[in-house]
Amino acid sequence: MKSKFFRLIPFFAIAFVALFLSGCMGIHTHEISEWHTKTPATCTSPEILIRECKSCDFSETKQGEGAKGHNYSTSVVEPTETQNGYTKHSCGGCGDVYNTNYKSLIVFESVAKSSSISDSELPTYNNAVVSTGTQFNGVTNTNKLKPISYKFETTFGQATINVGDHIQTSGKIIITWDYITPPAPSAEEVAFNNLMQKLEKLEQLSKAYNTEKSVTADPHLRVMQYIRNGRYSDTTWNLVGGTMEADFVTYVKANQGGIDVESLQSVLDITIPKTGEKVDFVHMFATINTLAKGAVMMWTAQQAGDLGGWGGDLCQLAQDVKKSSLSQTVQQKVDSLFMASSGFGSADMYADMDAVNIFSAYTAMPTKSISSAFKTYYLSVTTSLRISTFKTNCFANENTSSADALAADIITRLSSNTLIKTWCTKYNLSFTQDAEIFTACAKRFAKYVIEQK
Repeated sequence: MKSKFFRLIPFFAIAFVALFLSGCMGIHTHEISEWHTKTPATCTSPEILIRECKSCDFSETKQGEGAKGHNYSTSVVEPTETQNGYTKHSCGGCGDVYNTNYKSLIVFESVAKSSSISDSELPTYNNAVVSTGTQFNGVTNTNKLKPISYKFETTFGQATINVGDHIQTSGKIIITWDYITPPAPSAEEVAFNNLMQKLEKLEQLSKAYNTEKSVTADPHLRVMQYIRNGRYSDTTWNLVGGTMEADFVTYVKANQGGIDVESLQSVLDITIPKTGEKVDFVHMFATINTLAKGAVMMWTAQQAGDLGGWGGDLCQLAQDVKKSSLSQTVQQKVDSLFMASSGFGSADMYADMDAVNIFSAYTAMPTKSISSAFKTYYLSVTTSLRISTFKTNCFANENTSSADALAADIITRLSSNTLIKTWCTKYNLSFTQDAEIFTACAKRFAKYVIEQK
């Protein structure tokens, strides 16, 4: 759903307020400073330069020096009987660390003299398996870890042994296995990781703000409001999502350090590395914000979330269809605009569904963390999983036996939502007079949810 969706203040008024707040009333000629560093280059991010007007808030930015790249040094950690060994690679520039050449050392004293080592006796053992989320990349996390070699220590030195080989004494076995060098991250992965770094930093700042200011406001709700505020800050959005604290905006600017947290407010579509799909990032957080805020307001989370998410976008689609001059039937117009050029494009659709799913995961977490819910969701999401999870989370009380049945319930749900009806009235839409359009829109959306096409 585009920002014009909730634009309730005329453009000239917004322009006037912006000029008033900047302190540059009337005719004003900017007195521009020289370009200087706003955020320095890091191993993975380029330098951002900025120049500003010396007498108002005008500023502009551009990219300066490119990313520096990592500078790794190595050190060897030898294996013990209780701890894996490995070669550690550390970047002196940013602290990034990864490990290679993993080794384990096992005391193997139960092998009888002159006996063969069976497949079960060779140490493909559970303790060598490192849990998900560590730097043990490239190896399947199973109970059968196949090493690349076994070296048997005796008083006469070391010898490589294999399954079926005979050994004459007990001793120690050193296990060495390959580290599969991960491919260089894609541009989408780099962008996503940078986004996560900023989101985590914003969450940390919001918690620190509570401590420093001795306030008890929900720090995660504030994160949602902050991201939303860049594009969705008019009267209606502030009503259903809450008004951003101006003091926190200033606090972020002063404490973000080398991480450009402010840029989260202007992020457009993000590409999900796992699926390659584009999702409207700010719109998604705006919808999550309405769900979180609606839960503590006079209306329900569902009513506010429907307006700020898929329900509002469905109404935007209805408006686009009503304005369309295409010589098609109503259903054909809906089908041609759905997830295409309308206010219900694919990036909006994914944002609407992901918002519901991430909010559901977030509320179920014992220790709330919107950044963790966000990251965990996108590491596992697929197109089909997104839709099926959304159907469960959003339409548990609706009839999902067929697209037609769900469409009928969608119309009932939206037409009984006071927030939705108020918006429709403003934009000359009526569930009665435009029933054919709304029915066609609901059927197309329901078909996507039920049939995933």
